[in-house]
Amino acid sequence: MIRTKTYILNGLFLFFAFFPIIPNSVKGLPVVLLFLGSLFLKQKKKINWNWFLINSSIFFLYIISLTYTQNISYGIRIIETALTFLIIPLVFFILRPQIKISQQLRTKFLVLFIVSTTIFSLFALFYIITDNKTEYFKDFYSNKFRIIVENIPLIGQHPSYASIYLGISLIFIIHLFKRNLLSYKKQEKLFLIFSGFINIVLLLMLSSRGVIFSLIILLILYLVKNIVRGKKQKQGFVFLCLLFICVLMLFTFNRRMNEMIKFDTYTSLNSNYSNSFRVNIYNCAINIFKGSPFWGYGVGDAQDELNNCYSYKDQLLLNNNYNSHNQYLDFSIKLGLLGLVAFMVFLIANYQYAKSSKDELLMCVIIFYCMNFFSENILVRQSGLILFIFFIHFFRINKQPILIK
Repeated sequence: MIRTKTYILNGLFLFFAFFPIIPNSVKGLPVVLLFLGSLFLKQKKKINWNWFLINSSIFFLYIISLTYTQNISYGIRIIETALTFLIIPLVFFILRPQIKISQQLRTKFLVLFIVSTTIFSLFALFYIITDNKTEYFKDFYSNKFRIIVENIPLIGQHPSYASIYLGISLIFIIHLFKRNLLSYKKQEKLFLIFSGFINIVLLLMLSSRGVIFSLIILLILYLVKNIVRGKKQKQGFVFLCLLFICVLMLFTFNRRMNEMIKFDTYTSLNSNYSNSFRVNIYNCAINIFKGSPFWGYGVGDAQDELNNCYSYKDQLLLNNNYNSHNQYLDFSIKLGLLGLVAFMVFLIANYQYAKSSKDELLMCVIIFYCMNFFSENILVRQSGLILFIFFIHFFRINKQPILIK
């Protein structure tokens, strides 16, 4: 019976590894099944209230903000999406507070996630190669590949979320090689190299700048860390030089990256450049925050306040109903300084836990997301929220087998 329960729980965890290719209409299914399974496997152990409250604080602040927001119906929709902020901590700290994840299970999860992102990339590349309908908008700095990937049947993703999946997969591949967690038969090495190549190709085609910058910074930190420690210094310097050359080429030949060094895109609103949109969005978000810095506007009214500002800026911003495109600003507008502080405490506490546990993978995952939070509201959709919250909890517990008594 104990072994059966262990297999069930392991299967529920591994289901999250297929998240990139789970149809969008049922993205929340892994969370629901994990919750129901944990109810069935509930342990009578001491509840870890401290970590539960730290990791679920945003959800409770959302609930409180309903008391002073005007657009209640929209606020409830936001809270429904944010249920993962409550359910995952509930599973790990209340229903199953003594969970331990074995290294074998953790490694299997990494491999399956790499497999699922590779499948996603192959589907995306197939649709890109065979597509003969999608065109660039005239005089508009659009990206054909991004449009196609978003419109893939069933599993199509916003380019930013798809790029995050690819970026995480690349981090996992590097981690597996670095830690020698596989036996590395010829087939395994070829698979990891093939997966890395395919995911990098699609990542460059999508050109999500936040993800690319985050990966470059993580790689620089890794190389500098090894050089400082005296590990393979010559190789480290060579890789740094090669990385520098690749970055220069990226800024030169990739038009979305090249846009970053066109300084005129930061000064006025120009529909040909996404930078121009972001500057004006950030200006609106900061001005709105100044209007209610302590409590924010609540989950229901934040977008209405942004739209009101857009109406004075440009009709394109208003018509597209853009969010703040910055996760830190998003919490600041919705929940004020209280929400921003709660979110920062959540991030810092989990990073410190990973650091004290010497868990480099979890540290890299947290840093990767924290950098991407500056350019995207990753946690406003299930496609971004579920994986992030699951990673935070799943990777924080390792090196021990799952014991069910």
